[in-house]
Formats: sequence, structure tokens, C-alpha cells
Amino acid sequence: MVLGCMAVLRKAGMSKTESVQHYERLMKHHDLTPDQVNAALPGIMLHGGLPGMDEARAHLLEIIPDLEGQI
Repeated sequence: MVLGCMAVLRKAGMSKTESVQHYERLMKHHDLTPDQVNAALPGIMLHGGLPGMDEARAHLLEIIPDLEGQI
């Protein structure tokens, strides 16, 4: 879900630097470390585990309501 949410932020035009604060909030919310996300990446790519953009957007807004109107 974290990677799908990051894709939503980037598609909305947010730079990598701007999206870092939201990435950190997502990581904390899901109790994940960057190493855990990186380790899961190959499996996600092989098995199509990324959420749809609408699902990821809804998840982002649930966790970070301040993003309403920005994504």
C-alpha cells in the first residue's frame, strides 16, 4: 500500500522531496521500515500486489486528510 500511495503522490505532481513527509507518516502508520518495503518490492512486482490508484488515494486521505484537494 505504501508504494501505491507514493505513486498517487507523484502522479499528483508532488516532488520526491515533497512526498517524503507523507512517506514517513505512511511508514509509521503501517509500522514499517524502509528496509521492509524494499525487501517486499520484488514480490510485489512479481505478483502485482500494488493497489489501484483509487484505493491508494482513499487510503492516503484516510491517514492524511490534509491531502484533500492536493491529490
